[in-house]
Amino acid sequence: MTDDAPAPRSREPMSPRGVALLGAVSALLGALIGAGAGVVTTLVQVNHALSAEDRQTSAQVYTDYLDSAVRLRDAVTGLFALQTGVPQHEAQEQLALVFEQLSKIRDAETALDVAANQLYVYASQEAWMAHLEFKTSVALMNLSNSMSDSDVAGAETTYQVAIDELERKMLKVMCEELDPVPRADC
Repeated sequence: MTDDAPAPRSREPMSPRGVALLGAVSALLGALIGAGAGVVTTLVQVNHALSAEDRQTSAQVYTDYLDSAVRLRDAVTGLFALQTGVPQHEAQEQLALVFEQLSKIRDAETALDVAANQLYVYASQEAWMAHLEFKTSVALMNLSNSMSDSDVAGAETTYQVAIDELERKMLKVMCEELDPVPRADC
Protein backbone atom coordinates (compact mmCIF):
# COMPACT_ATOMS: atom_id res chain seq x y z
CA MET A 1 0.00 0.00 0.00
CA THR A 2 1.05 3.47 -0.55
CA ASP A 3 1.20 6.01 2.19
CA ASP A 4 -1.12 8.34 0.28
CA ALA A 5 -4.08 5.95 0.37
CA PRO A 6 -6.70 6.74 2.99
CA ALA A 7 -7.06 4.30 5.77
CA PRO A 8 -10.26 2.27 5.76
CA ARG A 9 -12.93 3.84 7.90
CA SER A 10 -14.39 1.85 10.61
CA ARG A 11 -18.15 1.82 10.81
CA GLU A 12 -19.52 3.19 13.91
CA PRO A 13 -22.82 1.80 15.10
CA MET A 14 -25.84 4.01 14.30
CA SER A 15 -27.27 5.86 17.19
CA PRO A 16 -30.76 4.93 18.41
CA ARG A 17 -32.02 8.27 17.12
CA GLY A 18 -30.57 7.53 13.63
CA VAL A 19 -32.16 4.07 13.62
CA ALA A 20 -35.53 5.53 14.56
CA LEU A 21 -35.22 8.26 11.92
CA LEU A 22 -34.22 5.74 9.23
CA GLY A 23 -37.20 3.54 10.17
CA ALA A 24 -39.59 6.50 10.04
CA VAL A 25 -38.27 7.68 6.65
CA SER A 26 -38.50 4.13 5.26
CA ALA A 27 -42.06 3.75 6.53
CA LEU A 28 -43.04 7.12 5.07
CA LEU A 29 -41.44 6.29 1.74
CA GLY A 30 -43.22 2.91 1.66
CA ALA A 31 -46.54 4.55 2.48
CA LEU A 32 -46.06 7.14 -0.30
CA ILE A 33 -45.19 4.47 -2.84
CA GLY A 34 -48.19 2.36 -1.77
CA ALA A 35 -50.52 5.37 -1.90
CA GLY A 36 -49.16 6.37 -5.30
CA ALA A 37 -49.69 2.88 -6.66
CA GLY A 38 -53.22 2.91 -5.23
CA VAL A 39 -53.98 6.26 -6.86
CA VAL A 40 -52.61 5.08 -10.22
CA THR A 41 -54.65 1.88 -9.99
CA THR A 42 -57.79 3.85 -9.13
CA LEU A 43 -57.22 6.28 -12.02
CA VAL A 44 -56.76 3.39 -14.45
CA GLN A 45 -59.96 1.75 -13.18
CA VAL A 46 -61.92 5.02 -13.38
CA ASN A 47 -60.59 5.71 -16.88
CA HIS A 48 -61.54 2.21 -17.97
CA ALA A 49 -65.01 2.57 -16.45
CA LEU A 50 -65.51 5.94 -18.14
CA SER A 51 -64.29 4.53 -21.43
CA ALA A 52 -66.71 1.61 -21.13
CA GLU A 53 -69.51 4.02 -20.18
CA ASP A 54 -68.65 6.27 -23.15
CA ARG A 55 -68.76 3.27 -25.50
CA GLN A 56 -72.08 2.18 -24.03
CA THR A 57 -73.52 5.70 -24.39
CA SER A 58 -72.24 5.95 -27.97
CA ALA A 59 -73.68 2.53 -28.80
CA GLN A 60 -77.09 3.62 -27.51
CA VAL A 61 -76.93 6.93 -29.39
CA TYR A 62 -75.97 5.22 -32.67
CA THR A 63 -78.67 2.57 -32.21
CA ASP A 64 -81.36 5.15 -31.42
CA TYR A 65 -80.32 7.21 -34.43
CA LEU A 66 -80.42 4.24 -36.82
CA ASP A 67 -83.77 3.11 -35.38
CA SER A 68 -85.16 6.60 -36.00
CA ALA A 69 -83.81 6.66 -39.55
CA VAL A 70 -85.37 3.27 -40.27
CA ARG A 71 -88.67 4.46 -38.76
CA LEU A 72 -88.60 7.46 -41.09
CA ARG A 73 -87.77 5.25 -44.07
CA ASP A 74 -90.69 2.96 -43.26
CA ALA A 75 -93.09 5.90 -42.91
CA VAL A 76 -91.97 7.45 -46.21
CA THR A 77 -92.09 4.08 -47.95
CA GLY A 78 -95.66 3.67 -46.66
CA LEU A 79 -96.56 7.04 -48.16
CA PHE A 80 -95.01 6.10 -51.49
CA ALA A 81 -96.97 2.86 -51.48
CA LEU A 82 -100.20 4.80 -50.98
CA GLN A 83 -99.45 7.19 -53.87
CA THR A 84 -99.14 4.50 -56.51
CA GLY A 85 -102.09 2.86 -58.20
CA VAL A 86 -104.91 4.39 -56.12
CA PRO A 87 -108.32 3.14 -57.32
CA GLN A 88 -110.80 6.00 -57.72
CA HIS A 89 -113.58 4.47 -55.60
CA GLU A 90 -111.31 4.28 -52.51
CA ALA A 91 -110.15 7.90 -52.65
CA GLN A 92 -111.69 8.98 -49.31
CA GLU A 93 -110.19 6.04 -47.44
CA GLN A 94 -106.91 6.56 -49.29
CA LEU A 95 -106.81 10.21 -48.25
CA ALA A 96 -107.22 9.23 -44.60
CA LEU A 97 -104.36 6.74 -44.97
CA VAL A 98 -102.16 9.42 -46.59
CA PHE A 99 -102.79 11.79 -43.69
CA GLU A 100 -101.98 8.97 -41.26
CA GLN A 101 -98.71 8.30 -43.09
CA LEU A 102 -97.86 12.00 -43.11
CA SER A 103 -98.37 12.05 -39.35
CA LYS A 104 -96.05 9.04 -39.02
CA ILE A 105 -93.47 10.84 -41.16
CA ARG A 106 -93.70 13.96 -39.00
CA ASP A 107 -93.29 11.86 -35.82
CA ALA A 108 -90.37 9.94 -37.34
CA GLU A 109 -88.68 13.19 -38.44
CA THR A 110 -89.02 14.54 -34.90
CA ALA A 111 -87.53 11.35 -33.45
CA LEU A 112 -84.68 11.53 -35.96
CA ASP A 113 -84.00 15.16 -35.03
CA VAL A 114 -83.86 14.23 -31.33
CA ALA A 115 -81.53 11.33 -32.11
CA ALA A 116 -79.41 13.62 -34.32
CA ASN A 117 -78.99 16.03 -31.41
CA GLN A 118 -77.60 13.17 -29.31
CA LEU A 119 -75.44 12.13 -32.25
CA TYR A 120 -74.00 15.64 -32.42
CA VAL A 121 -72.99 15.47 -28.75
CA TYR A 122 -71.75 11.88 -28.42
CA ALA A 123 -70.72 10.71 -31.89
CA SER A 124 -67.56 11.06 -33.87
CA GLN A 125 -67.05 13.54 -36.68
CA GLU A 126 -67.43 10.73 -39.19
CA ALA A 127 -70.85 9.77 -37.79
CA TRP A 128 -71.99 13.39 -37.78
CA MET A 129 -70.86 13.84 -41.41
CA ALA A 130 -72.83 10.72 -42.40
CA HIS A 131 -75.91 12.31 -40.82
CA LEU A 132 -75.36 15.60 -42.65
CA GLU A 133 -74.92 13.82 -45.99
CA PHE A 134 -78.15 11.93 -45.37
CA LYS A 135 -80.05 15.10 -44.45
CA THR A 136 -78.74 16.81 -47.57
CA SER A 137 -79.79 13.96 -49.84
CA VAL A 138 -83.26 13.83 -48.25
CA ALA A 139 -83.64 17.62 -48.47
CA LEU A 140 -83.06 17.40 -52.21
CA MET A 141 -86.18 15.29 -52.52
CA ASN A 142 -89.36 17.32 -52.46
CA LEU A 143 -92.07 15.02 -51.16
CA SER A 144 -94.73 17.70 -50.95
CA ASN A 145 -95.18 18.12 -54.72
CA SER A 146 -97.60 15.90 -56.55
CA MET A 147 -95.76 13.26 -58.53
CA SER A 148 -96.61 10.85 -61.28
CA ASP A 149 -96.28 7.15 -60.49
CA SER A 150 -92.86 7.02 -62.16
CA ASP A 151 -91.69 10.07 -60.13
CA VAL A 152 -92.88 8.37 -56.94
CA ALA A 153 -91.05 5.15 -57.80
CA GLY A 154 -87.84 7.09 -58.56
CA ALA A 155 -88.10 9.12 -55.35
CA GLU A 156 -88.74 5.96 -53.34
CA THR A 157 -85.64 4.34 -54.84
CA THR A 158 -83.56 7.46 -54.15
CA TYR A 159 -84.82 7.56 -50.59
CA GLN A 160 -84.08 3.86 -50.06
CA VAL A 161 -80.55 4.35 -51.40
CA ALA A 162 -80.02 7.33 -49.04
CA ILE A 163 -81.17 5.32 -46.01
CA ASP A 164 -79.14 2.26 -47.02
CA GLU A 165 -76.02 4.41 -47.47
CA LEU A 166 -76.60 6.09 -44.09
CA GLU A 167 -77.05 2.72 -42.40
CA ARG A 168 -73.89 1.33 -44.03
CA LYS A 169 -71.83 4.35 -42.94
CA MET A 170 -73.20 4.36 -39.40
CA LEU A 171 -72.59 0.63 -38.96
CA LYS A 172 -69.02 1.12 -40.20
CA VAL A 173 -68.50 3.89 -37.64
CA MET A 174 -70.00 1.74 -34.91
CA CYS A 175 -67.67 -1.14 -35.79
CA GLU A 176 -64.65 1.16 -35.67
CA GLU A 177 -65.55 2.99 -32.45
CA LEU A 178 -67.33 0.43 -30.30
CA ASP A 179 -66.29 -2.94 -29.01
CA PRO A 180 -67.64 -5.29 -31.68
CA VAL A 181 -69.44 -7.91 -29.65
CA PRO A 182 -69.84 -10.71 -30.46
CA ARG A 183 -68.24 -10.34 -33.92
CA ALA A 184 -64.62 -9.26 -34.03
CA ASP A 185 -64.65 -8.97 -37.84
CA CYS A 186 -67.31 -6.27 -37.79
